[in-house]
Amino acid sequence: MRIVTLLMGLVLTSNVFAGSINLGTAGKYNAFVKNDFTATNSDTQGRVAVGGNLNVNGGYDIGFKINDFNMGKGPSLVVGGDVNKSGQGFLNVYEDGKHLSPHSGELVYAGNINHTQGGLEANLVKVEKSKLPVNFDDEFAYLNTLSNALAKRTTTGTIEKVYSELKFNASGQHPTDNVYVFNVTEDQLNSTTDWNITGVSDDATIVFNINKSTNPEQNVGQTIRFGQTQLSINGKLAHDHVAEHNMDNRLPSQVLFNFAGAAQLDLQTSLVGTILAPSADIKANPSVIWGSVIGKSWQGNMQINHDPFKSSDDPVPPVGVPEPSTLMIMLLGLVGLAVRKLKIQKA
Repeated sequence: MRIVTLLMGLVLTSNVFAGSINLGTAGKYNAFVKNDFTATNSDTQGRVAVGGNLNVNGGYDIGFKINDFNMGKGPSLVVGGDVNKSGQGFLNVYEDGKHLSPHSGELVYAGNINHTQGGLEANLVKVEKSKLPVNFDDEFAYLNTLSNALAKRTTTGTIEKVYSELKFNASGQHPTDNVYVFNVTEDQLNSTTDWNITGVSDDATIVFNINKSTNPEQNVGQTIRFGQTQLSINGKLAHDHVAEHNMDNRLPSQVLFNFAGAAQLDLQTSLVGTILAPSADIKANPSVIWGSVIGKSWQGNMQINHDPFKSSDDPVPPVGVPEPSTLMIMLLGLVGLAVRKLKIQKA
């Protein structure tokens, strides 16, 4: 076990500190949830993957921007459990390419379809759980390790609270991997409305480690409330550069909010950036996120707009960096070699 842990740490260190933060399979989805996804009357612009049940009470659209953002072919919705549709309105699953009517986006599921009210428009494909295009257990084991590794990164620059403003200053530091890291406590984020980042390169990758207190390890088992109104990078407002307004500008996609170890995350307001909270049950108020969401579960009516996180020098997943499943094969091979070597030494 110690050998496995060491090798996983070495692989993650290589990925996390090499200028590319690889979200693995999750990077291909607008919402990526290990357990249940529960929502009423809202939408997600990109693809959605749910390891548990999808519960929709009312109307909900999934994937209607897949074509606009050139997300390519593939299932629009993956559900590891049941699809439960109730309430008035339609659950519409959109397809890549020209939208057809009825909508024929592929819904791959392993449980049952329980449709009691309203409409359901999708190309239904039932498979055995082992045949799903996502291995949620493997992916979330990887994402939790990644989140914890990011939380331990050395911070970049300083943070100063001035009235309702939180100032992040890189202080002339320019990391060789172009990844800037700031640690923010719950008290700091909830007592401010404006976040202003200066001194970073314009194409920087910015990681905010959001902690319950000054000690990141105290996140474990905690509930964190997160609200944000304005975020600017070198004087440019991120809200002015969301994908719907300017698909070529990467301000929202260069920001990652990391909630390592948190058990519950309460999203209070609209925000710009991707949420990485693989151990947290996320509860969201009616509002909008421009980014992606990764969580243990999801409940709420926040509109999830497609603005995927990308490291500054690579797409997600990064070119040339193995997916988690490939990494596991590599690790198993290395473990086998290590065990064999130990046996030879003992003989």
